[in-house]
Amino acid sequence: SFALLNSLAEAISEIEIEGEFNNTIFDEAQKTKSREEIERIREIGVKTSNVMRQAIEFIQSHYEKDGFIVKQDQTPLTIGEVKRHVLKALFEVGLEDPEGMIFSIGRDAGVPHSKGESDSPIRIGESVVFDLFPRESGGGYFHDMTRTFSIGSARDDVQETFDQVKFCYDKIVDSLQVDELASRYQHMTCDIFEELGHETIRSNPKVENGYVHSLGHGLGIELHSHPRFSTLETNQDRLVPGSVFTIEPGLYYPDRGFGVRLEDVWTLNHDGEFECLTDFPKELVIKLTGSPDVGGIHRTN
Repeated sequence: SFALLNSLAEAISEIEIEGEFNNTIFDEAQKTKSREEIERIREIGVKTSNVMRQAIEFIQSHYEKDGFIVKQDQTPLTIGEVKRHVLKALFEVGLEDPEGMIFSIGRDAGVPHSKGESDSPIRIGESVVFDLFPRESGGGYFHDMTRTFSIGSARDDVQETFDQVKFCYDKIVDSLQVDELASRYQHMTCDIFEELGHETIRSNPKVENGYVHSLGHGLGIELHSHPRFSTLETNQDRLVPGSVFTIEPGLYYPDRGFGVRLEDVWTLNHDGEFECLTDFPKELVIKLTGSPDVGGIHRTN
């Protein structure tokens, strides 16, 4: 980009190039959405939730063997196979995955932006972080949701952490107020997790175990936009009518082999009411329903 701009300036003397280091007019325009834009994002949310539901049902249709989820040929189901199933389901409802979904398990689930290794088998009882953020096909609006689940059963420490993340999520949602600084909710999240004994990015900016990121971000034609929840003094973003944003608290313990995140898209609509645009349950343990072929007949429980 730097070389291109310099070449333009040299070739056309009438052009004056000036950088914008603060919010641009596009940033300002994207801080709020119209009623029509909110409805469009809601519709994408319905499709995204349905695709996640199909993905979980696809996983559930398999069965357990020796601690792994296996297919009818008794080979382990892999992350890559689940992702391919999701991509097909997205295509069928007019969505695409330009940023690359996150489907990570075990230690990788403890690294917030790890997308998961395609050839990794899915194991029983390990935490899975499934972050799905598709866009309308050909360009358009995004949605963004995350669920954490354990298949078959959950470790006690994963269940406890899941409950704490859900507690934090509920406290934040219950405290949302019109025209409040978004940064307040990042501080509140740090308060909650620190009181529960977790290290946070506020107490240690280099934290790798505990709460390591921001509470959320704006969303629209870009996956990450305003309002921002950063606690920097320069961040003055507020939750105002037309705001569309994510709420996504999480706790991460790669050294202990798990991570937990829960995420929905919310809006402050033009009637001054907070609404969740993601309609999907938050449940940790999902049960398998498949069973091996018996005499050539596939059975489900």
